[in-house]
Amino acid sequence: MNHKLFKNLCSLLTPFILYRPVADWLALNLGCGPDYRVGYVNVDYRHDVKTDLDSDLCEFPWPWENDSVDDILMWHVLEHLPDTERTLREIHRVLKLGGRFYGQVPFCRSELSYAEPTHVKHFDWITFKAMERYGFRVVKSEPVAFNVTWRHTLRNLIPFRRSLSHLLWNMFDAVNFELVKKDEPI
Repeated sequence: MNHKLFKNLCSLLTPFILYRPVADWLALNLGCGPDYRVGYVNVDYRHDVKTDLDSDLCEFPWPWENDSVDDILMWHVLEHLPDTERTLREIHRVLKLGGRFYGQVPFCRSELSYAEPTHVKHFDWITFKAMERYGFRVVKSEPVAFNVTWRHTLRNLIPFRRSLSHLLWNMFDAVNFELVKKDEPI
């Protein structure tokens, strides 16, 4: 599947597209790529896409004040960042108490996770449960199966896929996650 088709598919599938016309509401679409969203500050380091702010997410600290952001969306971005722990601490720093951090990453045992050479981290839905130690409450961490090709359709008929996904590859394609800032990280 080509990257552009995949990005378009992800944009259609996301249940997270929200527009909040509140003056003091700050929502970030980090690593936005071509997925420019109204109501968000769209951030990317690439100059070939429309952004509101050019910023490299691998450079710390990020350009937002402590406890200043309400929502952070990272749609297929977290797997590209080499220092997950530092990134999570930075997300925790800039989010307000009760702020949401959500998005989607490729499932670690899927071809999507390894098909892109810039993926440096791989995630399971269990990975996000471990992020509680960084001061987040896990609202959602669930595997997602796309239904794009006839192979996906057949694969999605297999019973007990969640259990089998720890033994077999390509049982799922991605992981949707939503975390909420609850307190100070350990």
